[in-house]
Amino acid sequence: MNTRGLYSDSEVSVLKKLIIHRPDIGIEKVTPSRATQLLYEDIVFLPKMQAEHDVFTEAIGWFIGRENIFDIQNLLADVLKEDEIRYQLVHKVCVKEKCSARVEEFLKEAEPHVLAQTLISGIFHHKKRIPVFYPLPNLIFTRDIGILIKDKLLVCNFAKEARSRESILCEFIFRYHPLFESINKKDGLITLDTAPAFEGGDFTMLSPNHLLIGSSERTYPESIELITKKLFENNIVDKVSVAELPKLRYCMHLDTIFTRLGQHEYVVYAPLVIEKNQMPVRTFIKGEKNSITYSSLAEAVLEENTHAEFIACGEGVFPFDEREQWTDGCNLFCVRPGVAFAYDRNIHTNTSFKKRGYQVIKAEELIKEFEERVEPSEIHKTIITIPSSELSRARGGPHCLTLPILRDH
Repeated sequence: MNTRGLYSDSEVSVLKKLIIHRPDIGIEKVTPSRATQLLYEDIVFLPKMQAEHDVFTEAIGWFIGRENIFDIQNLLADVLKEDEIRYQLVHKVCVKEKCSARVEEFLKEAEPHVLAQTLISGIFHHKKRIPVFYPLPNLIFTRDIGILIKDKLLVCNFAKEARSRESILCEFIFRYHPLFESINKKDGLITLDTAPAFEGGDFTMLSPNHLLIGSSERTYPESIELITKKLFENNIVDKVSVAELPKLRYCMHLDTIFTRLGQHEYVVYAPLVIEKNQMPVRTFIKGEKNSITYSSLAEAVLEENTHAEFIACGEGVFPFDEREQWTDGCNLFCVRPGVAFAYDRNIHTNTSFKKRGYQVIKAEELIKEFEERVEPSEIHKTIITIPSSELSRARGGPHCLTLPILRDH
């Protein structure tokens, strides 16, 4: 396994390595009475959700090689093979979950792959399924578990109790798995235990030295202040811009209203990103006392990238812009500049891409072309749509479903 040089300073440079999590059986534990508590608003059909996710993963695999896509559950199982690490992790989880000593002991003795599945799904698998914890149905959104800024990795602190166990699991993975050896050798793993909540969906690089953060219902101002101070003190970036999102469910993270598509193109929810005084932005510059205020995120982006163009979700027309923002029309994931994954159900947004000269093709059709004759390197200016009837009901898009850990630089 090549573990050297994990790095990312862009949302659109060529993808090399990625972390995902295939929807697991814990999602079947989401019931109508528990849905809100577990951050779901509907009861999804797991087999269909898994099939949709499999298409997504297979298509990405053609671009970067299936061996460079890592499932968080497999990474956790690898870490749990070490007895001392397994005992520490189980104890920490059991203290948090208020488990009995008996439960803690039988978990410590579980096979690593069984224990990994249990810690994520909440169900202990042996001869029969035994419920132990609440599930982690939001772990499919691996974007939120960590923030890779160049060669530094921040472990996120979740705003909602339903996701708090994820922080424990991911810190152990990031700290002990060989995949992250290059990060740990450079003291690049950053944990901010004293910081309140911050989640990966609120962070994106506007340029290699300019980080944009959404101050949202899931990422708190106090955390942004601590992170900004840490980044400046360690000369990791020169600028941090903070967008003031409404503290509402429909725009829970920055990437629900804004993602990058290419060197100069951004997909946006126009009522918040483009209209003035709806979502002001403040930019802080290392070594300077005063910040700069912009009336909109679009204005701040244009200051950084004078050639910026904005593609409006839902063609910028009500009610389609509002409907398709809700189903992640702004939430795209790039494998290289101008080649990105999007949900098939956002037909008006996908029409916007066609008007900009993009090819829009179903992932299943593209996979067939790869199998027959087309090389992934031949794909340019293309939106690849994935089936999304169930994935979208979990309130996250292709950007949310992915954590890049290596891009070209």
